[in-house]
Amino acid sequence: MIQCKIFVIVAVIGISSCAKKPPYSGDHSTHLIRTMWYQCVTAFQKNDPRLIPPVTAGHCDCMLDEARSFYTFKDYATAVNTGNQFTEFGITCVQKLGRIVPPPDLR
Repeated sequence: MIQCKIFVIVAVIGISSCAKKPPYSGDHSTHLIRTMWYQCVTAFQKNDPRLIPPVTAGHCDCMLDEARSFYTFKDYATAVNTGNQFTEFGITCVQKLGRIVPPPDLR
């Protein structure tokens, strides 16, 4: 009986020590995430009106995942200039997902 308890304790400790750290801090509100995503899509559209949300959605999702992995909400609240870091997030996402290609002009 004692051997069984020891085995269970060792197994639980072993499994829990292999657990990965969550990728995000978890302190980003839904409102903040949606606002950041909207700003991302809007920036793409401003640079090229052919880049509609269905075309840019994956890249904006990727950029937000990168940002949430790198910054906590407190980091955003105290950040002076995060623009350069977001450029790096964009480069990372292009490397992961490929270049964004606008749809053909159907006029």
